[in-house]
Amino acid sequence: MISLGISLVILDLKILTSEYLTTVSLALIMMAFSNMAGLPPTLQLWFTPLLLLISYFATNKFYSKIALKEPAYKDGIDVRVGQYGSVLIKEIKNDTSDFFYGYKKNIDIETKEPREASIDKTYKIKFEDGEVLPIKEFNEPLMHGDRVKVIRIFNGAAVVSKET
Repeated sequence: MISLGISLVILDLKILTSEYLTTVSLALIMMAFSNMAGLPPTLQLWFTPLLLLISYFATNKFYSKIALKEPAYKDGIDVRVGQYGSVLIKEIKNDTSDFFYGYKKNIDIETKEPREASIDKTYKIKFEDGEVLPIKEFNEPLMHGDRVKVIRIFNGAAVVSKET
């Protein structure tokens, strides 16, 4: 049982990189030691859920110490407040209605004059170091290449004002 538990730990750490098999294998190793200690079989049986719970908390604590925590997307983004960047505008033609309702061209009742496809614009700010953030709000109309200043960050998007 101990060799099975150790092999499951090695398999989990080297190949699967999860903590689930490690939890089970640690409980298995503790059950093997309780068997070696000579505990009665009924006590060992009822001791199994407690050992699983103990091994879960032990592996959880172990993995929280060794895991590398990656910064979230929004962490450290507030340092951009007060910095300047240039505006990037991307125009996207929204012609999805023609794709989904194109069959109506063949129906006489449904045929109407063709509509112009709407154009959606996305605004982004590009900083000197190359980082790009979406622009959430702006008070004045922006043109491609305008220099803007970040006033604040709201939900990962920049609120900007045009440089005067």
